[in-house]
Amino acid sequence: MRRTTQSFILAVGLIFSVICWQNHSVLKNVSHNFNNHILGTEAREITQLPDTNTDFIGIRRNTEINCRKIFENDKTAISDARDLAKSYKRKYRMGPKRYQELAGNCASFRSTRGYMDTPVNEEEAMFPIAISVLVFKEIDAFERLLRSIYRPQNVYCVHVDTKSDDSFRAAVLAIVNCFENVLMANKSYPIWYDDPNMLLADVGCMRVLWYTSVDWKYYTNLAGTDFPLRTNLEIVKILKVFNGFNDVEGKLTGDARWRWTDIIDRVPLKLQPLKGSIHVTVNRDFVEYVMTNRTAADLLTWVYKAHYPEETYYSTLNHNPKLGIRGTFSDYSVRKRFLGRYVVWKGDDVCHGVIVHGICVFDLGDLSSLNKKYEMFANKFDIADSFAFDCMEERILNRTKEEISGNTQFNVSYYQDYISALSEYILP
Repeated sequence: MRRTTQSFILAVGLIFSVICWQNHSVLKNVSHNFNNHILGTEAREITQLPDTNTDFIGIRRNTEINCRKIFENDKTAISDARDLAKSYKRKYRMGPKRYQELAGNCASFRSTRGYMDTPVNEEEAMFPIAISVLVFKEIDAFERLLRSIYRPQNVYCVHVDTKSDDSFRAAVLAIVNCFENVLMANKSYPIWYDDPNMLLADVGCMRVLWYTSVDWKYYTNLAGTDFPLRTNLEIVKILKVFNGFNDVEGKLTGDARWRWTDIIDRVPLKLQPLKGSIHVTVNRDFVEYVMTNRTAADLLTWVYKAHYPEETYYSTLNHNPKLGIRGTFSDYSVRKRFLGRYVVWKGDDVCHGVIVHGICVFDLGDLSSLNKKYEMFANKFDIADSFAFDCMEERILNRTKEEISGNTQFNVSYYQDYISALSEYILP
């Protein structure tokens, strides 16, 4: 059920109140001893799977399937893994209680679970990123996502849906408390489909991250069903090529206008509303505008009355050049690619998994395609298909290993060409 306008305005007021974080400090000086506990060791007690890949400490790979061949689209390897998966089900998954127990000893948890305690290199260390994650269930999916994106120089905010089980919330809190640079949202909301609370939750986490002491360069927001396609260092290199460009979807089509045509109140500053996505990758100036500008607050109140307000707010801010926000786009009629997230909508592309709410939930058969994508994250994954999750995590960890050893070079030419083609439309 949608909330009343009065309740929403009160919530907006709470979000835009000043929040002081005197009890949370994020370490900005990080060690560069890359050989000291790079990824830690992972006890078999935790994964219930053997780890025989001794050349990469803490790789957490599943040795019963061949992920390399699966990423190469080897049909036999995929078929064998699927057959094996039928007998596994939830056999090797840990629940909230076990995670809470493990996180009771934070030093052991960070080490045995394999969290990075140093940046990969100086370039990564000097380019911190702010990341929010909205989660509802599946504690193991959340923890493995956090582990795959975690770096000590970054800062993170986690929002737990108020509809989540108490055991899930307690486990998330226990994990979060093990890291000085991972914070809980100041206020939690129940998240529903076509409901403004999703946007309020995201803006709330954005505000938490804004008031940290970390001088982060970009903000991006994730869901618990996301997983990275790029390592943190690769994302840093992409964002440096962006050089302030905001990766925000935005389009104005006939099938989008109905979302706000029944709103009586005039759009603030006569802005042109657009349809996009709640998921964004935006520079610090964009976030500052959301946090401090009256027009941003007025627009947040206005989109409450729209259908799917989370798909209207950021897109409208990013595609109205009169606002003068650095990195925004001056012409929404120009088609551009959304590089923050790869999603397969029903009918748009091949999906080897299942379609849920119109979106492909990837499985083993989709991994070879994902391996070739330029996007930074992919959505959706289901932790119940643990083998696909295992392979995605193994891919990120092996790429990180190569970065640490200095044996790889990430080619950014695609992103350079992309930004060059759009440069005339990007506000400096």
